[in-house]
Amino acid sequence: FPYQIDLTRHLKSKFPDADIEKQKGSSRPDIVIGDVAVEVKGPTQYRDLDSIASKCMRYKEHFGEVVIVLFEVQVNDRYYDEWEMALQKNFPNVKVIKK
Repeated sequence: FPYQIDLTRHLKSKFPDADIEKQKGSSRPDIVIGDVAVEVKGPTQYRDLDSIASKCMRYKEHFGEVVIVLFEVQVNDRYYDEWEMALQKNFPNVKVIKK
């Protein structure tokens, strides 16, 4: 949650309509900016990565763009690389930012 608050604060300086956990249908992304859903994970562990595909499926029903921001990724590189490749293959329009 602290990452979400800090990121929202930063985004609001450039995108005043940024909002926290604005619900559309059964989807409630961490941050919404217009038609963009932003999901924030941190610290990011295996189960956090595994839950993102489900969110991507639902978010694409209600939002034009999806951005995933990962902080403190705590999985081995091989697992992360495989996860990222599969995510991009299945959701080519989803952007992933790893901090």
